[in-house]
Amino acid sequence: MEGLESSSSVDEEEARELALLHINSSVLNALQHQNSLCQEVEILKFAKDRPEGAESTESINRRREEQAKQFHALKGTATALQAERQRLADGVFRPSHILPTMTVEEFGMLELERMKEAEASKSRHAQGEAACSSEHGDSSDDDDAVKKVCG
Repeated sequence: MEGLESSSSVDEEEARELALLHINSSVLNALQHQNSLCQEVEILKFAKDRPEGAESTESINRRREEQAKQFHALKGTATALQAERQRLADGVFRPSHILPTMTVEEFGMLELERMKEAEASKSRHAQGEAACSSEHGDSSDDDDAVKKVCG
């Protein structure tokens, strides 16, 4: 029997705690709403004290023109800042050296072709000199003439 009485007393204590928490929550909500209501009353008093049509159409137009001028000035500044930002962003990943235009393999193939062309021109030149010297003989007097004709 004591077990039933102790469990019911625990349940009653928890119910009391729950009720107290609910009351505290309601009080806090009421205080928040009271602050909001006080602010709203102040706004309404200010609106009531302000004469209707206090701001003329001319002053409204002047204010709009000033706002437009400020907007255009800020827009120009924002555009300039965006361009500067883009320039800096582009420079972040730029390499510090000039990048190669061809691979090592491509350069090797070009060098091989140049070497073959040089050897071919040497062999043609050597064959041309041999043909010229065989036509004109091997005399030393004729060497000058051969050079003039072949050279």
